[in-house]
Amino acid sequence: MNDIKLLHEILIKITSEIDRICRKNNIKYTLFAGSLLGAVRHHGFIPWDDDMDIAMLRADYDRFIEKCKTELGKEFRLVSIDNNPDYSYGFLKITMKGTKVKETLVNKPRAYDEIWVDVFPYDNVPSKPLKQFKQRSLNYMCIKLLEEKYDGIIKENKTRFLKKIFFGVLHMLNWFVPDTYIKKFMESNSKKYNNYKTSLVSCFHTSYGYKKETIKRKVFDNYADYKFDNKMFMGIKNYDYYLAKIYGNYMKLPPVEKRHTHNLKVLDYGKNTII
Repeated sequence: MNDIKLLHEILIKITSEIDRICRKNNIKYTLFAGSLLGAVRHHGFIPWDDDMDIAMLRADYDRFIEKCKTELGKEFRLVSIDNNPDYSYGFLKITMKGTKVKETLVNKPRAYDEIWVDVFPYDNVPSKPLKQFKQRSLNYMCIKLLEEKYDGIIKENKTRFLKKIFFGVLHMLNWFVPDTYIKKFMESNSKKYNNYKTSLVSCFHTSYGYKKETIKRKVFDNYADYKFDNKMFMGIKNYDYYLAKIYGNYMKLPPVEKRHTHNLKVLDYGKNTII
């Protein structure tokens, strides 16, 4: 990763715009995954991290999308399944126009590859294990179908033989199942229980998976402000519950070989790089 400090500056600029819109409209959000961990452990970015993540309950997520239509600054772009036919994820990205990045482990070029901040929705989870299994399995299949279609098989020499077979089967299925149908089905399956009162929610679209991301809804009842480099961003107050569930002993630095990134190569930082 080249010039990671400059990349961090742009990510903070994008997140500051998300924060501005949310605070103006009383939309609750939380720093998420490694970004929340960074805020707690480093008061900013995890030093080797090359992305930033935000999460919201679905109702706030939908309101955020609506407000972005009229309030998002002109130097930013909202990218989602609904407004970009080349996009395949069940969450949105806010990107910085004029920048250009490439994920080196992804085979296929993508039209929306600008420096981004991911914004994830949390949806309701049913209480019965069998219904959870069905929701989780269907969502996983949709994600992998779209991953194979849009991103290509991941370029890793260590990819296991069975995994290669799995992606080969997905490649065959993608000849027969339209991607528009897969996207709609994935969205519908994610939101299937949102009209029911549930005590659990989950983010279905992260690398940690449905089970690990399934947490108590009440975690989203209380928020706090966290110092993040030279900014203050919002996060769930009970960060310990979430971070311990995802990372275990989250205050301990992982060994170098487990310090994962998106393997980004920045091709263009654009004009507006300094906050």
